[in-house]
Amino acid sequence: MVHRGPRPRFEDEWHPSDRLFAPMYAPGAQGGPSSGELIGVLSVDRPRNGRRPGAWGREALQMYAFQAAIAISNARLRANMQRALVRLEREQQALRASEESFRQAFEYAPSGMAIAEMAATSTAGSCAPTTPCAACWAAPPPRCAATPSPTSSTPRT
Repeated sequence: MVHRGPRPRFEDEWHPSDRLFAPMYAPGAQGGPSSGELIGVLSVDRPRNGRRPGAWGREALQMYAFQAAIAISNARLRANMQRALVRLEREQQALRASEESFRQAFEYAPSGMAIAEMAATSTAGSCAPTTPCAACWAAPPPRCAATPSPTSSTPRT
């Protein structure tokens, strides 16, 4: 290794051209430090003691990088959730306006809506096999609720 400038005072002295980087990976499905996408890199300057970091220092730097990646990922998730919430609120507001417009269109209309009974096409007061009558819209065929049953004489609405 060729050093420019003054000779190092000790073997592990930090040289001005030395670099130390720690990758920051977004937490992935496994939750490990390198299971997601690369979202940044931490870079350190000359250490205070003037020496290259040992194994403990490099491990501490990697832990800081992992925690920073978690913080960045959480901030991104929060921003995405905020945008989704704003979009949802806008859509709810548009839906309410549409419902109000629809309600007013029928409430103030000069003519109203009416439900007309359809003639039964089968015998014994039952609706057509594929189309329930308007009086019993939710009632499934074959028995029509508008047709009085032996125990009831009033139609269901």
